Amino acid sequence: MESTFDEETAIKEAKRCMECGCVDVYECSLKKYAQSYKAKDNKYKGAVNQYQFDNSSKYLFREPSKCVLCGRCARLCADVVGLGVYGYVKRGFNSVLMPKFAHPLGTTECISCGTCISGCPVGAIVPKLPAAKKAPLQGKITDSYCYHCSIGCENQVELLEDSILQVHEVDKALCKKGRFLIPSVDTKKYSIADYECLKNVKDASVFASASLSSEDYEALKAIAAKQGWSLVNYYSQSTLWQAFAAAKTLPSMDFFGREIGENACVIVAGDFDHINPIALNRLHAIYKEDTQIFCLTKDLSKRMYRMGAKAVSDIKELDNIGLEKFSEVVLLINPISVDKTFGDNTALNLYNLAAGKNGALHTTLFSESRNLYSAADADKIADVKGQKLYIQTKAADTNDSNSVKLPYSFQTAGTFLNSKNEMYQNKPLFCNDEVTVAAIADKIFGVKGVAMQAAKSASAEKPLNYSGKGVSFPDDMFITTYSRQD
Repeated sequence: MESTFDEETAIKEAKRCMECGCVDVYECSLKKYAQSYKAKDNKYKGAVNQYQFDNSSKYLFREPSKCVLCGRCARLCADVVGLGVYGYVKRGFNSVLMPKFAHPLGTTECISCGTCISGCPVGAIVPKLPAAKKAPLQGKITDSYCYHCSIGCENQVELLEDSILQVHEVDKALCKKGRFLIPSVDTKKYSIADYECLKNVKDASVFASASLSSEDYEALKAIAAKQGWSLVNYYSQSTLWQAFAAAKTLPSMDFFGREIGENACVIVAGDFDHINPIALNRLHAIYKEDTQIFCLTKDLSKRMYRMGAKAVSDIKELDNIGLEKFSEVVLLINPISVDKTFGDNTALNLYNLAAGKNGALHTTLFSESRNLYSAADADKIADVKGQKLYIQTKAADTNDSNSVKLPYSFQTAGTFLNSKNEMYQNKPLFCNDEVTVAAIADKIFGVKGVAMQAAKSASAEKPLNYSGKGVSFPDDMFITTYSRQD
């Protein structure tokens, strides 16, 4: 039987704020400095404001009574994210930092990026953890990379037992997907012997996730050559990806490595608010007063509106703007997102318009998948034939017998190409890479040591003389299961 406190001790313990289950107890700056300087909690007695906590957000929990009015959340939301959700409400002793007009956070323009959590020094804004009850848990910190899109943000992942507890940014802010949309860890032990049956599969059409590592993709190409398989490429969905593959180059891909010049035009094409939101953080940080921003969109987001962006619903409108009058044009484009929204060839036509009108074009390509590497083969349009195999993808007509199940890429070591045109080595979480496509190629098909190709960027961007048609592709299981959880 456990002993319990008497009434006096229980009341005393209940008043100790650092023993109430605060999830920020291990990172709280107030606690840290209070202990360092031996502060006494009864030295300055007086009235204390008590506020109702805010549980309205799906991902963040606010306790205004802990707030020390430092204003970091307000500045970060305004200066880094570009929304300015937080502000001071009332004045003097009654002053408190809250969403504007004291509205619940869940009813505001908040995009749940969690940047305010990183800035809060006292646990007044904390993430909602998977557990039903708040608890001050502390896991093991592991350096890694985000697994959700092609930007490839560095992060620090907090691991607890066989799960991911929290995700923290390393330098720059994270987005909602990178911080809160946490995948389940696959603890299954895979065996190479389970894949021996693939040797009997001939003349099949293979739909493989673009989030496989570059080594796995090259190994899959080698297996396909031996077995007569036809590889359907994720990036063949857009003719712009096809055109760059045919030209054997990428555009400048320099958005994250250079500043925007004076008298520049920025064109944002694709659903960046949901798919690649960190690109908008970067844009907010570097655009200038004379930068003109245009969004190819059907609905201009509040975030883009606050940057002074203008919505265009057709590329003909951009043609009338006069792109040649700007010192440079910066094109941020997610080709698959654009073509799915506005129709086949829209991304290619937009690129050719910009390249033809302005000789100082700087284009960066983005994807919902984390690895751009396989885009180099987007122009190789596969002939869909025979049996269909799905590797971490799923079509409406597929069944488990056609699905090749493997650990997701965040649990495997491998190389990935991001939207900065950087090849980076993944740092796996709960490493489960005994069975990968490369391992299957080696142990079952005798394919040893595949070679990878370096991606090249064009020194000067010119229109692409290409005609084609986007292909259909099944859902990527990681993206549909985790990246689109909302």
